[in-house]
Amino acid sequence: MAEGKKYVVYGMRAKCSEGSMENYISTDTGHGVLYQGQPVLNANDHVEGVNLTHFGDCKSKLIFEEAKKQADEKYKTEEGDGFFKKLGKGIAKFATKASLVLKETLGSNKCQLETPLPWIFTSRDHMIDGAPALTLDSCCACKFGGVITIVPQEEEAVAEAGETEEAPEEQPVTP
Repeated sequence: MAEGKKYVVYGMRAKCSEGSMENYISTDTGHGVLYQGQPVLNANDHVEGVNLTHFGDCKSKLIFEEAKKQADEKYKTEEGDGFFKKLGKGIAKFATKASLVLKETLGSNKCQLETPLPWIFTSRDHMIDGAPALTLDSCCACKFGGVITIVPQEEEAVAEAGETEEAPEEQPVTP
């Protein structure tokens, strides 16, 4: 692999523009190609629970809109429904939507990662298992509006160093 490019390997971190935290990117089996001793990931490595895990709390409002559409579909009245069945479905739909509005207004929602499309801005030079290799410039879109990017290792090192460093001791000022 070219030395000028930085490739994404098992154990690096990713972040979502709508999420509240970073998380590790991984691979279940690898593709048989190693870079700096770790398996390299490709554009098809975007599966939730296998390659990507949640990114904490989701700030996207699209997730609530999707849930409201699902409530409409679930509690849709049909022509053969009687009065009480229609009334029950109407109450259930109202309660579901009210709880979603309350949750949207007052709180946040846990990440429900869904990436239907493969990573973009991948390597043009290297194919791994029939898909382009991931680079640090690669990104992946979530169905709910977030953009997932790779956290460069330099940022990871600075973040970890900041967590472990102690605050400098204050020295008394002598007049």
